[in-house]
Formats: sequence, structure tokens, C-alpha cells
Amino acid sequence: LHTKKLLFIMLLQRRWPSSYRTIESEPGLLVKLQGLAKAETEECKEKIDETLPENLKGKSDMILFLKRADPDFKNEAQVRPYLEYTGIVAEPPTKPPSKEEVVKTLRTNVEAFNVLREQSDVIIDLEGADLRGADLRGADLRRAYLRGADLEGADLEGAYLRRAYLEGADLEGADLRRANLEGADLRRANLEGADLRRANLEGADLKYIRGWKEVLDFTGTDISEVSGLSKEQINSAVQKGAKETP
Repeated sequence: LHTKKLLFIMLLQRRWPSSYRTIESEPGLLVKLQGLAKAETEECKEKIDETLPENLKGKSDMILFLKRADPDFKNEAQVRPYLEYTGIVAEPPTKPPSKEEVVKTLRTNVEAFNVLREQSDVIIDLEGADLRGADLRGADLRRAYLRGADLEGADLEGAYLRRAYLEGADLEGADLRRANLEGADLRRANLEGADLRRANLEGADLKYIRGWKEVLDFTGTDISEVSGLSKEQINSAVQKGAKETP
């Protein structure tokens, strides 16, 4: 089985890279060493030491260790999982889901979407996505790219939107109770009629925000260190229950 020889080489390359480079530089030496390692006898060790280059003398145990670590595979189909398990080769990359697939998953199964986020910490591109009226309670949308997304009437209660990019997003009538919008970019977003009770807006960028005065409720909303709001807008929110912690 040729794969056995390949595995022997890969194990050597991974565990002792400098020794591997030395051995590889001599034509046919790898194959010869693998052949000698088949029998674990004192004579075998001596032959390996004799065969090794001068700067690797006395390292026959290294070669024999590799041989012992070489599982007895019945066929090549068993080799790949072993290589992945030992970290010799990485698992083949999976094709990332399309934007349409992400939107569909988000609309129909928030739990499955959150699992997707756990598997991949990359930025989710939802620019301009139509999520009107979607049930997004508890959705993990941290750092999601939601520029210009239509979230009118969406239920985002308890959603995790930390550092999400929501520039120009339509959040009219959205339920944002207890949503985490810490550090989110909400420039030019529309919050008319939104419910922001106990939402966390700490450090959010609210420059040119639309519908701020028409937000239904700010009770318990944290607007500490927000940027882009005028004194009048801050006072308006405080009058509706928002809090500014020093």
C-alpha cells in the first residue's frame, strides 16, 4: 500500500521537520529507512544508525517510533481520517453558504444560524437583505454586515448585534428589547417606532440616525458613550427612560 509509505514520510516531516529535510536531501534514503524500520530488532537499529546521515547518527529510535505510530490500515479510505485526526493534514475546507442560503436559514431557523456562526467567525454579509417581519430573537449577528438591510417590523429581542454594521438599515417598528447593540454602526439607520427597552447601545455610532424621536420606548436603554447624537436627542431619549452611565 503506497499510502503507508506516504504516511511514514508525513509523520517524519511533521514531528522532526529539520531531520526530514536532511534525510529528504539524500535520494532514496526515506524509502530505505522505512524498509529498515519494518523489523524492530537491535540489528535493525544498528542498520538504521549506519544508514542515517552523520548529523543524525543515534536517532534510530526516531525512525522506529514513526513506524510504531504507523497504523495498520486495511485500505486507503482509512488513511485520510487518521491524518486529519493527528493534524497532519487539515480537513478539506467546506464551501461557505451563499448569501441567499444564510438569509433563508436566518429567517426559518435562528438556532441553526447561530450554529453556523459558531462554526465560522467570519463576517456575515447581509447587505440589503430582506428580513422584514422576521423572527430573529436571540440571533447571533455580531459584526454582521447589514448595511441597508430591511428589518422593518423584525423581532430582534435579545439579538446579539455587537459591532454590527447597520448603516442605512431600516429598523422601523423593530422589536429591539434587550438587544446588544454595543459598538454597532447605526449611522443613517431608521429607528422610527422601534422598541429599545433595555437595549445596550453603549458606544454605538448614531450619527444621522432617523426616527430617533419616534422610538417607542427607551426604558432602561444604555446610551453611554454613544456618538453622533445631539444634546436634544440625548435628552429626548433620557425623558423616555434611557440611561447614561458615567
